[in-house]
Amino acid sequence: GGLDHTARSTKPPSKPSTMASNPGSGGGFDWLSNGLFGRGKANDGQIENSTDVPALYSGIVTDFRELTVSGGKEGHGEGDGAGGEASENATVSASSQGPGASNLGDRLSRIKYLLYNERTSPAQRGQPAPAVAAAVCEGLTKDHLSLLPSFLGKMQSLPFEARKDVAAIFNYLLVCGCPEDDGESDMAWQRYYPVMMEFVRFLRDVSVFTNVATPIIMGHDCTAGPNGVPAAKNSPDVALHCGSMLRSMLRHPSLFKLVVSEEYACELFFPFLDSYVHQPNFEVASDALETVRVIFTGGDGALTGSNTAPVAEGDETMEEMASAFLQRNYDSVIEERFNQKMLSGSASYVTKRASVQLLSTILLTRSNYAVMMKYISSRSNLRIIMCLLRDPSPHITFLAFQVFKIFVANPEKPQDIVRILVDNKTKLIRYLDGLHREREECDEQFRDEKSLVIATLEGLEL
Repeated sequence: GGLDHTARSTKPPSKPSTMASNPGSGGGFDWLSNGLFGRGKANDGQIENSTDVPALYSGIVTDFRELTVSGGKEGHGEGDGAGGEASENATVSASSQGPGASNLGDRLSRIKYLLYNERTSPAQRGQPAPAVAAAVCEGLTKDHLSLLPSFLGKMQSLPFEARKDVAAIFNYLLVCGCPEDDGESDMAWQRYYPVMMEFVRFLRDVSVFTNVATPIIMGHDCTAGPNGVPAAKNSPDVALHCGSMLRSMLRHPSLFKLVVSEEYACELFFPFLDSYVHQPNFEVASDALETVRVIFTGGDGALTGSNTAPVAEGDETMEEMASAFLQRNYDSVIEERFNQKMLSGSASYVTKRASVQLLSTILLTRSNYAVMMKYISSRSNLRIIMCLLRDPSPHITFLAFQVFKIFVANPEKPQDIVRILVDNKTKLIRYLDGLHREREECDEQFRDEKSLVIATLEGLEL
């Protein structure tokens, strides 16, 4: 299709201006910077004003190819499927410079703008179907099947803003049909539900899922190699974008089920516990721990309620899937990862603190009752938590108390647990009595829980 040549504007181009197109909207020197310093190719306003999504996609394919250095094959054909975007033997130039990179970023930004404008514009809201969202979805799922996996596999090589736009478009298509908490009418989000589910069906297809999920998982790895150079060549911003995209996928039961399935869990989940939560970058490690929390609780908390994708009656909920996953992999998760790595003395402060908090969340999630009972019946688990109660960090000791109280409050304590608590009763009571006294004045719940724990310990006998 052709491109829209209306006057440059930040508003939707549905009402063409009768004025001639200005050299630039940001000042009198825009024409100079755009025309002389590498952006002249798209300087006619075609991209900024285009409403033709297929044309934007065609330009993106061309721009992406310009950033691709052939790995032995010369001249990629246009193709109408996987052939036009990038070959498996191709690599993307690390420089991300030149008009190709600039135009790629502009086109992705334009598609993102059209998507969000369609959602928020009063004029667009009145339309019976979201034409832009449908066209964007169709472009990724039918017209250019390999474009999304190619982008995800080369996120680090994309221009900085283009990475953000790829993640934003991906996330939008996965949540546009979910109800919002801002008072949006049911009719508004229901218009987008078919588009969202079409994208979900595309992602969960066996021929697509691993090609999309695997690069997203690998994108979390920005571990530093020799001389501080990232071994995986991923910068922290790429890891954060990949985290947001993975959690958008985890909002859908069918995709959540695939991630925690026996077939994919080793490849898609366990790298988080083995590596990503231990990365030295605070934001990256915290983001990885948030993804682990979502998987262990089925999205309990930030992703519950009206923000969760609808589940058909009779289907297994994500909370039930998470609980089944934990029960099935209890030893691999709790014994081999939490106890030996994430809560060990060698774990970093950030990892240890977040892991204790995560453990408390797991145990207190209603759907994880069976996991909780197994955990608080273990002598080794109790010893680890008692050691954490004496950690130098007040944050960790407070979080460790949230787990310790579950051991004490259990009305069906195994005899081994009772023996440990009775043998250490005097020391525990003395220590707990002075634990975080400063919080008791402002935290009534903590004060009451601590008093109950001490009273229960005082009454314990073999």
